[in-house]
Amino acid sequence: MPEEVVDLTPDRLREMLEDGVLIGDGAMGTYLAALCPQMSGPVELFNLTSPELVASVHRDYVKAGARLIETNTFAANRCQLHRFGRSDEVREINAAGVRIAKGIADDAVLVGGAVGPASIGEFAPSSESELRDVYREQMAALLEAGVDLLVLETFSDLYELQIALETALSLSDVAVICQVTTVGGTGRAELGRLRRLAELVQKGAAAVGVNCSGGPSVVSEAVCELAKLIDAPASAFPNASIPELVGGRSLYGADPSYFGSSAANCVAAGAAIVGGCCGTTPAHIDALARSIDQSGLLLRKRKFTLTLREKPGVTAQKFGAVPFVEKAKSGKPTVIAELHPPKTWSLSAFVHTGKCLARDGVDAFSVPENPGARVRMDSLVAGYMLQRETGVPAIIHMTCRDRGLVAQHSRVLSLAAMDIRAVLAVTGDPPGDQMGRRVSGMYDIGSYGLIELIQGYNTSPDAPYRVSVGCAFNANAVRLDAEIKRLRRKIDLGADFVQTQPIWTSSAVYEIRDRLGDLGVPVFVGVLPFVSLRNAEVLNNEFPGMRIPEEIMSQLRSTPPEQVSSVGLRLAQQVAEAALRCFSGVYIIAPFNRLDVASPLVRLAAGFSR
Repeated sequence: MPEEVVDLTPDRLREMLEDGVLIGDGAMGTYLAALCPQMSGPVELFNLTSPELVASVHRDYVKAGARLIETNTFAANRCQLHRFGRSDEVREINAAGVRIAKGIADDAVLVGGAVGPASIGEFAPSSESELRDVYREQMAALLEAGVDLLVLETFSDLYELQIALETALSLSDVAVICQVTTVGGTGRAELGRLRRLAELVQKGAAAVGVNCSGGPSVVSEAVCELAKLIDAPASAFPNASIPELVGGRSLYGADPSYFGSSAANCVAAGAAIVGGCCGTTPAHIDALARSIDQSGLLLRKRKFTLTLREKPGVTAQKFGAVPFVEKAKSGKPTVIAELHPPKTWSLSAFVHTGKCLARDGVDAFSVPENPGARVRMDSLVAGYMLQRETGVPAIIHMTCRDRGLVAQHSRVLSLAAMDIRAVLAVTGDPPGDQMGRRVSGMYDIGSYGLIELIQGYNTSPDAPYRVSVGCAFNANAVRLDAEIKRLRRKIDLGADFVQTQPIWTSSAVYEIRDRLGDLGVPVFVGVLPFVSLRNAEVLNNEFPGMRIPEEIMSQLRSTPPEQVSSVGLRLAQQVAEAALRCFSGVYIIAPFNRLDVASPLVRLAAGFSR
């Protein structure tokens, strides 16, 4: 297995896997890096500069027992190659990668076109359409060069993985394997992600699985849970171990015999395709092949029904929404006020403002996380203290910028310890240059993936309560149709409410109402009162998503400085009244936590009668 195959469709691949286990290869990137420690640039360039070296790696894996080898093209997409000035060589690099692998593979070996996530780093696509174009370009090159199947691997964002799958299926009917990373097996937040992964089989994936993600014990645990979710081929490509950083290099210390016997457990857990990821070598794959053969599972027969199991039952109480969402759904005007955490150690002024607004009738506080990518107190800590001292629910902003995937899971688990029941999932402003150095955001996942992650937590049977997840909407976007499409996608993924960027005029509120229609979830319109001309100028010129109309800027410039705050408040009140007539409520964003402008707006909204 496999025999010579023409047109390896999803059905044909599954038929092959019903007759036995398919052994894949091991790492390409870390193995090449170990062979060439002085290398610079991406390993994918070796397809052009050192094809004989890449071929030798493929040859060693086939000799070790691999019957599926992946092309050296994981990061050979326009975005990742742009970092090295090679974005115009996507076709050549991918075609060369296929040519090298096909030159080694005989009739008994499949060649999978390796495709990794494109939305990583500062050169990530800026829109969904661009993302699809990036994948289409790479996949078309792989397919034209003659790969037997496509392997989409190491994805942390399931929505991006779905986009990649849809792109692949639009180009060809070859089998597609979809693999994600996991951060610890089957924690409560992971179960929902694994279910979303399983659902990709019904969207056209030939097999789904887990790769990278630590050592074989973690991947084996995840595959075991995946097998409980869907009766379909599962794949497992674990790392050799958790790496150790030595001299700036990641070293993997797992003994090949340990990896072989441990990774073979993935087959026992349900995997039909198994190989290795970071840190594995031909020695690891040799040990794996021997262990599977000795286990008697290599030629295990099975039948895949592609049946997706039902979700576990949950109580209605656990899945109840937070009070401000329930109030909005009942048709009563609802008011959210944003308070920025302090830049210092002291919470006294922050809490005092919150207590005053609580007396004014605010329904929830929105607590941003390092807004503008500038350092402030942790939003979870500040939000918890605000909620504890005022008795008003806090909506904690969670950005994709400030935490890696592991830390995002930790943050979700921490919510329950502080009884935080609502979050706003946002991408986060890019940090740019700060304190004389270039600062990079994490962005392991985007806002889609963050919504999915939190909803995965909500579907866990042992979750103490359901976290209500909000999402952001930029009503001032230049490409408003695309922004609305993104908003609807967020709601499809499980967003429970929407908070918009500030809207500046009543007419714009009515226009947005007509464009959005009935979304099925509460929408809270952003209302921001200007407190000075400089405040408006900075927002208009330095903050993305603001775009204040020129007629308002002209009005503020012609207003005496001492009267700008009053004019700004009056403009905000007009927008608030329109928003309260058209939407579920308002989201008041007072500059600098100014109580003198926030309080009148909260009282207006709290006392509004439709």
